[in-house]
Amino acid sequence: MLCLSAVRFCLSRFRGFLGDFGSLGNFLEPALTRCKLFYINKICSIWEFAPGILYYKQALESQHGVTLRDDGSLKKENVYCMRRILGLLLAVVAIGGSALAADEYKIDPNHSSVNFSVTHLMVSTVNGRFSAFEGKILFDDKDVTKSSVNVTIKTASINTDNTSRDTDLRSPGFFDADKFPEITFQSKSVEKKGGDYVAHGTLTIKGVAKDVDLPFQLKGPVDAGRMGKVMGAHAALTVNRQDFGVAKAPGMVGNEVKIDLNVEAHLPPPAPASGK
Repeated sequence: MLCLSAVRFCLSRFRGFLGDFGSLGNFLEPALTRCKLFYINKICSIWEFAPGILYYKQALESQHGVTLRDDGSLKKENVYCMRRILGLLLAVVAIGGSALAADEYKIDPNHSSVNFSVTHLMVSTVNGRFSAFEGKILFDDKDVTKSSVNVTIKTASINTDNTSRDTDLRSPGFFDADKFPEITFQSKSVEKKGGDYVAHGTLTIKGVAKDVDLPFQLKGPVDAGRMGKVMGAHAALTVNRQDFGVAKAPGMVGNEVKIDLNVEAHLPPPAPASGK
């Protein structure tokens, strides 16, 4: 009975692991049941005094509508299911391995900036910035297509060095910061173009999501000793504020908004080994 318990425990743990992948667990459930029946038959062929095990096997067969020949050998369909399990597990491992290959750099807001500029009355330029933001860069130097960029900006942190104007920019006519507290960029893919890069992704402002191409230059990464690895990036793009519903004062404030990003991002050094 100890061996049977071990088999049941291992299969239940495996089923729990597959449950984390949603429908994958349901897809493989019949194959798991066949595996369990296979090992139960093996045990019964060794211990003839195991009627309880036989009863458990019959209950499983009745519940799941599967059978196993008395000699305990797997049918062709069972072999096929076993191959499916192994193939899907290898795919999961491969996906996990590719994700781990990219280094995760965290944006340092103390050494980074999110700036913008827009024309006023078509004769002057107003400059502003967002002071609260965070993000990360997954960078794979061997295959840049496995890299990604994610940035979140706190809308209410807008600052043009004019209190009255900043309050107006946070209002529903412009960014509506209370209702839409974040501006986000989420890359879908990254490619290298010449010596520079382009992140293709989704920019969301005021609840409106638009696909944009974000060209950027990369410097580094370099080894900064105890600070770990550091990289720098500069990106710039122009968007039409009307496309995102930031629509107030169209004749007074220009529609084309230039966005300029300067980023410093850090990859922490590996944690010291335990006991050192």
